[in-house]
Amino acid sequence: MHVDFDFAAAGAMCVRHLLDLGHRHIGLLGQPADTFARQAGYALRAREGVLGVLREHELREVWAPAQPNPAGVAEAIEELFGQDPDLSALVVYNEQALPFVLERLKQLGMRVPGDMSVLAICPDDQAEHLVPPVSDVALPSRELGRLAFERLAGLIGGEEQPVSTLLAPQLKRRGSTGPPRRGR
Repeated sequence: MHVDFDFAAAGAMCVRHLLDLGHRHIGLLGQPADTFARQAGYALRAREGVLGVLREHELREVWAPAQPNPAGVAEAIEELFGQDPDLSALVVYNEQALPFVLERLKQLGMRVPGDMSVLAICPDDQAEHLVPPVSDVALPSRELGRLAFERLAGLIGGEEQPVSTLLAPQLKRRGSTGPPRRGR
């Protein structure tokens, strides 16, 4: 039995939203490289959700890990543009890096969402207080904790059978995504 968030569905939902807006050059700025090296399931599943939808649509699979600091984000963004110079949208699954992503795009003279759409997988409170507020697929940590506790209590009390549950993602639009700029 386990209770978890459906990270693969979250990544896929982000890309589908961007595709619906007309984007065809989408990149993933992910967790730090050591997170992938240690095979952290949440990071791998989110990445596969993003890349899987890109693959389904026969689009370039663009992604880079990022250290959550200004230099790490600058390096990751440079790597992403190296993979696809026409990049028009970013999925960011690295909540600590998110403010640095917005700052780096601003330094590069890019407006969000005019020049680059940004969509994050992160807690709501980290997305809504940024400038601009970032559209996100929230990580429902409170609901995960509550549901895990209820399931465990039910198992201990003999009231429930072991069952695995994945919480479905929900997208919150806050204005950091829009159609790609003409010519992209």
